[in-house]
This record gives sequence, C-alpha cells and structure tokens, in this order.
Amino acid sequence: PRQVVGELPVSKQQMVEIAKALSTNAKILIMDEGTSALDKENAKIIEKSLLEEPDITLILVSHHLEKNEMKKYTKVYYLGEKVSA
Repeated sequence: PRQVVGELPVSKQQMVEIAKALSTNAKILIMDEGTSALDKENAKIIEKSLLEEPDITLILVSHHLEKNEMKKYTKVYYLGEKVSA
C-alpha cells in the first residue's frame, strides 16, 4: 500500500531509510542509532545483513552495542568507561 513515510511508525521509517540508502548502491553507510526504534530481533537481523555485505563500509553509532557483539566489527571506539556485558 502507498503511504507517506512521515505517517509511518518510527520503526518503519527507519527501515524505509535503510532500504533507500541500500538502493543507491552506497559504498559507505553511516548510521547514528539507525535501528534504535526497532525491536531487538529486527535490529540484529539488519545489523547482521549490513555487516555481511562486502561492498559496504558501515559506520555505526550505538548506545546499545553489547561487548560480545564487538567482535563483529573491524574497529570499535567507545566513549566512557562502561561497556555493556
């Protein structure tokens, strides 16, 4: 169905914006809390898909990156002293 993106729930808006970015064949994707409105399961599915895409450099800003997830990334920078366990 056709609907104005601004009328969708924020979680759907985030998914539309990610799809739009991917449709441009972008080589670099910068996401600042790009999946923050999604449920944890869908956020992980999208993150996994993006990380497995060899032609995309992903720069991800997140306040919810768990310590055991960090090994998926080439480099991880964090501010502050506490990292979720």
